[in-house]
Amino acid sequence: MSKKTGFHFIEISKQFIKSEATRLKYRMSEKDFSRNRKLSFSELSLCMLQLLRQNIQVELNKFFNEIKGGIYSFTSSAFVQSRKKLNPDMFYDLSCLIAADFYLDNDETVELYKGHRLLSVDGSTVNLPVNAETKAVYGVFNNQKKTNDVVIARVSVLYDVLNDIVLDGKLCNYSIGEVTLSREHIKVAKATDIIIMDRAYPKF
Repeated sequence: MSKKTGFHFIEISKQFIKSEATRLKYRMSEKDFSRNRKLSFSELSLCMLQLLRQNIQVELNKFFNEIKGGIYSFTSSAFVQSRKKLNPDMFYDLSCLIAADFYLDNDETVELYKGHRLLSVDGSTVNLPVNAETKAVYGVFNNQKKTNDVVIARVSVLYDVLNDIVLDGKLCNYSIGEVTLSREHIKVAKATDIIIMDRAYPKF
């Protein structure tokens, strides 16, 4: 019987982010993060994992104060430019890594329903910032008053309801239906899993 603590997954995250292989794989170009900067690849990644909720500059000041004792300063504009150099697939792959590790040698922590993982699938929509990049990927819709364009994306998630873990998440063009995305989620699931869906999905 084994039990993994939160510190175990924090350490996995740190090792993944600080790995040289990770830096090379998830930078947007060979020039990105090739020299030592105030905000390195790993520091930028860790900063973004803080789930910035306040003003970006306030969050940056807090982050630098915690990791470097406030010696350095970094502007919000420079942060936004650095963020563009980081491939967001890194966060998806890190999430998958953590989820997979959670079920290995962790018997005392993993909750099961009669020996099965109890998963759920559901989808929704989310409004995204309106700019040329989001319009190109997600398309444009008119609001009810047809006065301004809006960008709407489809969101779908495969979730372990007993262990509070997202196993797979999709953000895509609104034209892609929930059923199509559920088929992608099932590729991540196991044959022994019980998957709960609402009546919008064909099932038995």
